[in-house]
Amino acid sequence: LIKVLHPGEFEKDTYLLNDEEKQRQIPDLKLAGNNLYNVGKYDEAASKYGQALQFFEDLMLKEKPNDVEWRQLDLQRRPLLLNFIQCKLKLGDFYSAIEHATTILDSDPTDRKAR
Repeated sequence: LIKVLHPGEFEKDTYLLNDEEKQRQIPDLKLAGNNLYNVGKYDEAASKYGQALQFFEDLMLKEKPNDVEWRQLDLQRRPLLLNFIQCKLKLGDFYSAIEHATTILDSDPTDRKAR
C-alpha cells in the first residue's frame, strides 16, 4: 500500500464519469487546452481538446441526431473542434485537420472558420 485516497482525492478514469461529470469537465479541459496552446504545446493542447470532444461525442450519442438537445451540444462542441483543428494544423497533421473541419461543414456549410 503506497497511499490511501479518499473519495474526491483522485481523478476518475474517464470511462467512470457520468454525463454530469463529463459536462462539468468540458470547460476545464478547454481552458487547459487554451493555456497549453498559448505556450506552444500544441500536442498537449490537442489532447485536452480531444478529451473534451470525446465527452461531447459520448453525450451526443445519447440524443437523437438533429434534435434540439443534440444541436445544442453540436453548437457547444464547435469552438473546441476549431481549436483542435488549429492544433492539428500547427502540428502539420493536415489530414486530421481536414477530416475534423469536414465534420463542422457537414452540419454548417457556411462556417467560415472551418473552410
